[in-house]
Amino acid sequence: MVTLYRGSHYGQTESLSFGLSILVLGESTYMPDKGRGESLPTDRNEQIINCVFRHERDLTMTRAVGVFYGKWRSWDQRCDFWRGCCFANFVQFNMGQIRMRPDESQWMSGVQPFWEYLNSSRPQFVLALD
Repeated sequence: MVTLYRGSHYGQTESLSFGLSILVLGESTYMPDKGRGESLPTDRNEQIINCVFRHERDLTMTRAVGVFYGKWRSWDQRCDFWRGCCFANFVQFNMGQIRMRPDESQWMSGVQPFWEYLNSSRPQFVLALD
């Protein structure tokens, strides 16, 4: 199972984004150096968010923050947002390349981890990305 990314300030009252504990749930991810359907590294969710902390462009992560603020935010503001949130992708397998859709078994792979993410983070709000 791919481990849930939990921001270093997640759940701390003074760090709650919009006064809520937030779980941002992505659909799937791709790693071009791995084949379609291969298992993801257990730290893949953390790898994705660490790109934000390195100021690497990721349109999906930028848009997720924009959903809450209604506009693009500075790198510092994006990093603050992710320090106070959790993130995970639902599908537990590599999609191989951008815009590839999961098959039925790949969708099913995310059901149990999703419940574990919910139980461990107890978010007040879940943003599901497509």
